[in-house]
Amino acid sequence: MMSGESPTLTWWGCAAFELRVERDEDSIAFDPFVKPDQPRFGSIFCSHEHYDHYHEPTLRRLCVGQAFRRLIVSHWCLHASRLKSPIWDDPLPTDGAFLAAGQPIALYPKYAKDPTLTWPGPTALDLGRWHVQGVESSENPREYLDGSLITTPYPNMGYVLTDTTTGTGIYHPGDLSDAFPAMAELRGQVDIMLYPISKLRNVEAAVVDLIRPRVLVPMHYRPRHSAAFPIPLNPAAGSVSVVDPITGARLSGATNEAYQRDIRTLIRRHWYPTPADPAAKIAALQTLIGDLARFVTVEAGQPYALCDLLAA
Repeated sequence: MMSGESPTLTWWGCAAFELRVERDEDSIAFDPFVKPDQPRFGSIFCSHEHYDHYHEPTLRRLCVGQAFRRLIVSHWCLHASRLKSPIWDDPLPTDGAFLAAGQPIALYPKYAKDPTLTWPGPTALDLGRWHVQGVESSENPREYLDGSLITTPYPNMGYVLTDTTTGTGIYHPGDLSDAFPAMAELRGQVDIMLYPISKLRNVEAAVVDLIRPRVLVPMHYRPRHSAAFPIPLNPAAGSVSVVDPITGARLSGATNEAYQRDIRTLIRRHWYPTPADPAAKIAALQTLIGDLARFVTVEAGQPYALCDLLAA
């Protein structure tokens, strides 16, 4: 790693992170969901169109001001109102209508499951001190609202950002749930991988073995017994009856209608999927992954210098 000023990384909950540097126009936000909520970013990235990753109320607060330049998204974020999503809260997204011309940019995978595919837009960008590359993610939409199948192979996105000042590489994979050979091309490029502990199943070690990051920072969970967590979850007593209010797991005997009702209630309270016991989950993942990489757990809302995370 080259010497130089190390950016700070702050986790805000779910998959929301910021990379902060002295110059606002070089600061980055990933998948903002409720937090961060201050417009201090030059570039904002959204991995896919689900409500807890492409959250329009939060984006409307952030995509303003002198520093803001662009919102970089997967293709389907700019068509979200046409999609059959697992759950949409009301109102539906406006497909970037709140942005000025040229501000929304759809990025496509440089590293994809099918290396023969070509894309209608860029697969890499240079943004100030950051070099950005697209990586295919998971949870692609399958249907439009009218029930017709989606046939265009535009995948959801992860992003590898290389700090050209310090040489540090950080990978936000979105809601990744798969491993594929092109990930091996990321070896040597990723120092820190933001790791969705509630998403990867049965390929946890395979993904890390392909990429070989040095440090894994867990994300997409809600710590137990954390009253000061930046994204509050305070459902009223008795407001849900057929789902677990922490994990969202469907209880036995729940009808589809009741399940959808309760999940919508939780979403309005800023719920998102999380393991019931995140600390135990992280410990189990570390045992599974072994010496391939090490987990470094961060406290939400606190900035950490990337160089300190790598030295932890």
